[in-house]
Amino acid sequence: MTRHDHWVAGVSKAPLGGARMTRLSPSDGRELASVAMGDAADVDLAVHAARSAFDSSQWHNLTGLQRGAAINRLADIIEVRLDKISRVEAEEGGKPITAARSEIQYAIDVFRYAASLAGNISGRLIADTGPDGMGLVLHQPRGVVGLIVPWNYAVTCLVHKLAYA
Repeated sequence: MTRHDHWVAGVSKAPLGGARMTRLSPSDGRELASVAMGDAADVDLAVHAARSAFDSSQWHNLTGLQRGAAINRLADIIEVRLDKISRVEAEEGGKPITAARSEIQYAIDVFRYAASLAGNISGRLIADTGPDGMGLVLHQPRGVVGLIVPWNYAVTCLVHKLAYA
C-alpha cells in the first residue's frame, strides 16, 4: 500500500499528530493508500513554509511572459506524466480511465490557456484621470492562500484556482 505524507517546503513530512487514514478504492473497496491526516499544527507549518517561500521567491519580479513560460513548463511536466497521473486519478475518484485522462488533459489545456494570458495586463481603465494620465484598476496577488477542492473532479477544481494564481 502506498503511503502519502504531507508535502511541506519541498519535503515529505508525516503528520505532526500522527493521524492517518486508509484510502479505499471507491470502485472495489481495496486499500489504495495510507494518507496523512493534518491538524491545525500541520496547517500552521504549511502556511509558514508557503509564506517563507513566497517572500523569498522571485515570482513577483518575473514578467508576465516569464510566468507564462513557467506555467507552460508545468503543463509540459503533467503532459509527460499523463498516463500515470490519469491512473492515479481514476483510482482516487473511482472513475473510468478515459474520464480521468480527459480530466488531466483538460488541466493541461487550462494551464496552457492561463500561460497564454500571463503576458497581458488586464484591468479596468478609468478614463477620467486627465489628459496626462491613465487610471487602471488591477487585481493584485494576495500571497499565500488555502485552496479547498472537492473529492469529485478535484483536478479540474484545483486547476481552475491554481492556473491563474
